[in-house]
Amino acid sequence: MDKTAIIHFDGGAVPNPGKAAAACIIQLGQTHTFSRYLGEPISNNVAEYCGLLLRVEEALKWA
Repeated sequence: MDKTAIIHFDGGAVPNPGKAAAACIIQLGQTHTFSRYLGEPISNNVAEYCGLLLRVEEALKWA
C-alpha cells in the first residue's frame, strides 16, 4: 500500500540569535505534532534547519 504523508516543519529564534525551538507536523491519517526546545543562543537559520532534521527523524519512524 502506498502511504502519502503531508509534513510541515519550522523553527525560530527570538531574538535572533536567542531562545530557539523547532517543530514539525506529520499528517498520515492522523495528525502528529513534535517539538523541541533548542536552547540559546541559537540563530533563526539553525532553528529552521533543526526543524528539518526533526521532520526527518520522525518521518523515518513512520517509514
